[in-house]
Amino acid sequence: MYVAGLSVWGLFYACYAGTYDSVIYDVVLEETGSADSYEHWFGRVQMYDSVAFITGALASALIAHFASLRAEFFLTIPVTCCAFLTLHRFREPSLHKAAERVRLGAHLGQLWKAMTTSPGVAWIAACLVCNLLAMRLLFESCSSGISAWHYRRRCSARASPLSTADPGWAASSPTGFEGRQLS
Repeated sequence: MYVAGLSVWGLFYACYAGTYDSVIYDVVLEETGSADSYEHWFGRVQMYDSVAFITGALASALIAHFASLRAEFFLTIPVTCCAFLTLHRFREPSLHKAAERVRLGAHLGQLWKAMTTSPGVAWIAACLVCNLLAMRLLFESCSSGISAWHYRRRCSARASPLSTADPGWAASSPTGFEGRQLS
């Protein structure tokens, strides 16, 4: 069950990684006509993402401590509805649609061909997979096998700040900024 859950998490992260980059790049290019301010806006989105992560974790701990886990669960409903409304109002940039569409099968075929015809590319991909696996195992070992969801519950149950509960987990936080700030 753990392997299945980790696989689903990996699939989520594969779909999530790079999404901000491409959306921000397309929006900046469409709105300004130039990608010169991409770094500025990407940094701003990363900052807001980090602040939202920390605020959400702290609010979750406070709600779980002063109310209940059931109240915390039901409070996610209006937040999720707000996210859906925001997503509904978002107008997708259309510059990337000007290029010819490539089928997923054709794209995967090109990737497979590049991997099998060039041993250097295959070694790079193998090293990346091993690195990601090692980083994930390091993250799991630092968190003592406790997921972030359980970790927040443990902190709220002990009514202690995040940094005093497990500095090892805070330092190895996958988002980096939060981990360094909490440890």
